[in-house]
Amino acid sequence: MSAVVEVPVDVELERTLTEYLAARPDFFERHGELLATLRIPHGPGQAVSLVERQLGLLRGQSEQLRERLEQLIAVARENEILHDRLHRLTLALLDAEDFDAVLRTLRTELQAHFDADAVALRQVAGGELQRAQDPSRQSGALLLRELIATGQPRCGALASAELGYFFDGEPGDIRSVALIPLIGPRLTGALAIGSRDPQRFHPGKATDFLVRLGEVVARAVQAVAPREAARG
Repeated sequence: MSAVVEVPVDVELERTLTEYLAARPDFFERHGELLATLRIPHGPGQAVSLVERQLGLLRGQSEQLRERLEQLIAVARENEILHDRLHRLTLALLDAEDFDAVLRTLRTELQAHFDADAVALRQVAGGELQRAQDPSRQSGALLLRELIATGQPRCGALASAELGYFFDGEPGDIRSVALIPLIGPRLTGALAIGSRDPQRFHPGKATDFLVRLGEVVARAVQAVAPREAARG
């Protein structure tokens, strides 16, 4: 049995050859006869041709691209569904005659089409956020003040006192909440959407849709404000 002679590696030659082939990706197209002689180790006692190796790599890349495309298509479909539902909700809110009708519409639509288990509107007078609160409501009032200050929705779990503040003392078994600030002329408040699913409104959830929802609801509340004032 003949001994295997190990040829010393010429690092400089390998570097030059690598650079040469990288600069000429069509090299093996012009020298196809070499492909039949090249073998790449694939495991003990096995070898795979360069063409087979390239095909394997291309199949892997193709699979990754296919999975990425499927993810993008799924996101696009989800966004289209959300857009259609927000459009439906907007049309329904246009028919609301007063604040109670706005709240009823929100509860009906959000529970039916957005997997909400609880929906509450908290509209506050300007001074309510400044004066002292009942101790059991202080944390909720503080959270609302922070929400108004940032102007951005907030998602996550709430403490029992905070749930009571936003859901009128009846939080039930709500495990996650989306709080959406409602800000406009003569309007300060929040829309609270609760879910029994702790992951439904997790802190890392994207809030672009919630921002749009908040803008629509704020406009609806402001639209019925003059009628509420006239009745008062």
